[in-house]
Amino acid sequence: MGGRKNTTDLTAFLEPVRAVLYRVDWDGGFTADISVVCKTPENAAGLLQLLNILKSAPLLPASGGGSAPASLLQNLDARQNGSRLELKASGAADALEQILKIGE
Repeated sequence: MGGRKNTTDLTAFLEPVRAVLYRVDWDGGFTADISVVCKTPENAAGLLQLLNILKSAPLLPASGGGSAPASLLQNLDARQNGSRLELKASGAADALEQILKIGE
């Protein structure tokens, strides 16, 4: 990699998304309810299919040694309701912290 930081262009992934609504509760861990409002039901179905593919992928250890981001994805409950994708996730607060550090 030559010391360069890898960046990912999420434009194509986020293009069909109109809005993201979320609520996070902190009580010894976290519970997140997320609604992804897409432009069409087909867009929501495509994102749901992508999430299901990612969920079925084998767990690989993260570069920092843990697999918290991957395990959270495995426990993610995702359902489609028309053009809306409803996501629910919960886990330990440190697992969420690891996910948030991925973007740094």
